[in-house]
Amino acid sequence: MSEENEINNEEKVENVETTETGQEQVEPTAEERYAELNNKYLRLHAEFDNFRKRTNKEKVDLINSAGENVLKDLVPTLDDFERAIKNNETSEDINGVKEGFHLIYNKFKNTLEAKGLKPMNSEGQDLSLIHI
Repeated sequence: MSEENEINNEEKVENVETTETGQEQVEPTAEERYAELNNKYLRLHAEFDNFRKRTNKEKVDLINSAGENVLKDLVPTLDDFERAIKNNETSEDINGVKEGFHLIYNKFKNTLEAKGLKPMNSEGQDLSLIHI
């Protein structure tokens, strides 16, 4: 039995390291190392899962708020149309009416272009083949 105690003591000595300050530090066993690595893995997995959920939520919020900004920018153009319709009920000046609608059209077009919408040449093309 004393041989077994010596072997166990030697194993313990092999697992002990001395730090620069002179303190002894015991190396972890295989089970402790496994538990430590498993814990790190579980934390990393949970952190990545939280990151994925957060980025998906941010993407949905961005899409929702992007549409909101477009609609807010179109409200002044809608107001211009309403004023033009009201003014056209009593207007006798056809050239003024035409000019007013051209101004509103240009304002609407510029707002859409500022939001990234570009005109496309679709003359003579089958539009049923275009997928949005």
